[in-house]
Amino acid sequence: MPMHRYGNGDIKSWLASAPVIASLKPEPWTLKGVRTMEARCEVDDDPADALVPPSLRPAMPAYVSIVISRIPDSPVGAFGLAEVRVAARVGPRPTYFILKSFCDSDDARKELASRWGYRVAAGAVAMREDHYRAVGTVTVGRKVVLDFTLSHREPLPGTRFNQLATVNLCKLDGKPILAGLAIESNFGANDKGKQRITLDNDAIGVGRSLKLLNPTAATVGVTDWTMGAIEFTVDPAQPAEQTMAFVT
Repeated sequence: MPMHRYGNGDIKSWLASAPVIASLKPEPWTLKGVRTMEARCEVDDDPADALVPPSLRPAMPAYVSIVISRIPDSPVGAFGLAEVRVAARVGPRPTYFILKSFCDSDDARKELASRWGYRVAAGAVAMREDHYRAVGTVTVGRKVVLDFTLSHREPLPGTRFNQLATVNLCKLDGKPILAGLAIESNFGANDKGKQRITLDNDAIGVGRSLKLLNPTAATVGVTDWTMGAIEFTVDPAQPAEQTMAFVT
């Protein structure tokens, strides 16, 4: 396996559902008291290259980050958001490429798509917590397409969520781009635990390319997020080292 490989994701098929963003400098949102669950899990490397755009380098080893969040208040009200993300690198910089997201608010879906390029589908996003565990689910219609259980819950004092930048495939002025969004976060509380993940690959749109292997981390807690302007853009079909442009 080459040491410096690139992804081989199918840009043409992804663009069919890619949103159109209005600007590279959307008005920021600061979201307070966000309850968030995150699981990170290694995946089978070779098929996972098809999850990464050709401009980005897959992480080594390959892994995914699954995030389920309940936002109690925003400019469009409360909503739930779930993200399935694959780790990659924009040149030397670690990032996540969002494979699919789900949201249970029409208004939030419109804003996430037009401001930051989220490819977001309708789905009921639920989270339930107790002293020993937390459970997050995404339901589309009557079918559960994502189930994330964190068990054996215990505190992680003095730690915080590690929010990497995310990139979304979208369109601007008729051209496809990868839009890089840096999310600033302030830690409130955080617990660790053991993860159990059930994914409907067809609902996520990843087919046989995503095979979960070794769990690496699972956390649940509360943070404040700031979602700001687009930090950089990349041509999705060309190496990021050649096309990455910072937004000024």
